[in-house]
Amino acid sequence: MEVTKPDPFSSQSLLNLLKAWHKLQQIGVHPLASLKVVEKRLHAVKREDSAAGRGLSLRDVIQQAVESLKPNVEPFDKADIHARPYVLLTEEYFNGLKPEYIQQAIFNVSARTYQRARQEALERLLGILRQMEDEVRNVGAVSNAPFLAPPKHVYPLIGRYNLVQEVVHHLLDERGTTCSALSGLPGGLDKS
Repeated sequence: MEVTKPDPFSSQSLLNLLKAWHKLQQIGVHPLASLKVVEKRLHAVKREDSAAGRGLSLRDVIQQAVESLKPNVEPFDKADIHARPYVLLTEEYFNGLKPEYIQQAIFNVSARTYQRARQEALERLLGILRQMEDEVRNVGAVSNAPFLAPPKHVYPLIGRYNLVQEVVHHLLDERGTTCSALSGLPGGLDKS
């Protein structure tokens, strides 16, 4: 029977880490402490590769990720819906305020709304951590994928101007949500 390691990028895993925020030895052995981004931080600040060193480095990485959730306006309203992920994470886990106090005194929302805000904050934080980890893992990575661009056109494209403009518009769309496909009869009928 094969034992699978728990997913460090799960909401429950992150929640367990945040609940143990002030227990350095415990977070130093957390699955997220083995991330490359944490290792990079550990070496950058010349910490000992120990549970305490990894715990401090993991804290640094998490705090950096949480800071990226901070609203860009100063001063910001802690009750603002856009500030909730940042305020919730910093007040509940870093500063140790009780969830009920944050829910009632700062956000003035129901318990269910607070739970949804907490889940959203955890998901956003996980997304930032994944992105940070991907950036560290992909530094200097060389893709082995072949270059698949078609050769330069020898002849200018004649006709179908509107269709070509529509395809170009879809390909350059910044949202990146449009899927485009060209179809037609085989045999050189203006698809390339």
